[in-house]
Amino acid sequence: MKRKIILIPLIVIIQLSFNIVTGAAWVTSFSEGLIPSGITVGGEKVGGLTREQAVLHLKNNSSNLIDQRITIKDGEKEWSLQTQDYNFRYDYNKSVNHIMTEMPLSKEPSEWLNTLKWQSKKRDIPLEVIWEQQKLTDFLNDMYQETFIPLQDAKIVYQNNRTMIKPEKKGQELDLKITAERIVENILTGKPDPVYVVKNSLLPQVVSQDLKEIDRNLGFFTTNLDNTTSNRSYNISLSAQYLDGTVVMPGEVFSFNNQVGPRTLENGFKRAPQIVGGRLTQGAGGGVCQMATTLYNAALRAGLEIVERSHHSSPVSYVPVGRDATVFDDQLDLKIKNNLFHPIALECNIENNALKVRVLGNSKDYKQVCIITRDFVKILPNVSTIKNPDLEEGTVRQSKKGRSGHGVKVYRVITGQDGQEFEELISDDYYQSVNAVIEMGTKKLEETIDK
Repeated sequence: MKRKIILIPLIVIIQLSFNIVTGAAWVTSFSEGLIPSGITVGGEKVGGLTREQAVLHLKNNSSNLIDQRITIKDGEKEWSLQTQDYNFRYDYNKSVNHIMTEMPLSKEPSEWLNTLKWQSKKRDIPLEVIWEQQKLTDFLNDMYQETFIPLQDAKIVYQNNRTMIKPEKKGQELDLKITAERIVENILTGKPDPVYVVKNSLLPQVVSQDLKEIDRNLGFFTTNLDNTTSNRSYNISLSAQYLDGTVVMPGEVFSFNNQVGPRTLENGFKRAPQIVGGRLTQGAGGGVCQMATTLYNAALRAGLEIVERSHHSSPVSYVPVGRDATVFDDQLDLKIKNNLFHPIALECNIENNALKVRVLGNSKDYKQVCIITRDFVKILPNVSTIKNPDLEEGTVRQSKKGRSGHGVKVYRVITGQDGQEFEELISDDYYQSVNAVIEMGTKKLEETIDK
């Protein structure tokens, strides 16, 4: 019995010594640039080889080109992808480098245990796959367009003095990242099974529940369009589409610039006349100020709070003086607060050459509104006279037309459902006059004698 008790510890000591020596050999071999035994890449043994030998071994034992046809499905829709068309191939260098990045590299004896633990199990490093990124991206983007289902927010429609709700619809879009990952996974496994696309739901921001309390028109305003410039009318129509159906909850502040977005050619706007710095110029989005002005006046009539509004440098033809609103990218904005107790919705459309804006809301928020203009002052332009030596003496011409300036105050009188009136100053605007310039010629006429 005593001999057996002594034998067992001896066996354990011998085994441990063997493991340490063997493990030390593994660690030493790896620190010297050799891949430990038991390591495979894509099923190919590379243990005991250097990095360069492992890469050469993988190249000699298989082709790096991948020849496979992948079937991709979305319900009844189906696409076929031939891997060679997108240059799918194995990257043996990256695959072998993967070993080097995963394996503990420290030569310190204190770290041998971590290295031994890592090497204690057979490991198969998956082959790295590369491909032409842009070609696959283009393929997936085409799939995205074919499978895309746009969401639809719930919308209020006003007809025959009644409101109706068009219910919302969820949308769907292709998850490009996960679908691409599934395609690569299918290639790596070599399975003949089809790849099913992954789609994400697009949830409406406005649902029918948000609109159930909207039952009447609170404020309406219309302006006539000038069709002499088609691009201008197009820009107004485009901005109306961006605004139509917008819902503003109680306490929220609506921003024209945030809702319509930058007026750029890239966003679909066209070049048209616009007033910048008191001068008429051509710019992307010209005409959008008429949309802002029409909305501004509808909001005034609905009794909404005007948080931010700027007037043009000169009066515009489509509204009375003092009733215009100008917007310019993120420098000048029209901001309106829903200071009512219920949600409001905007209805913006063009009918019979007229831009129409309605603010729809709840009957309990309705008030009678009267807009009054007072203290109107007309400021006549001055006339500046300058001498022009290039004009013949006695010649007079106008080189710059003058424009009258205006001062005007706009008030709003609100009569509540209890009959009480409330008057407030909305704006105190000053439109600067522009002086006229007259040139007088000073060039002497040369005397000529007939012989």
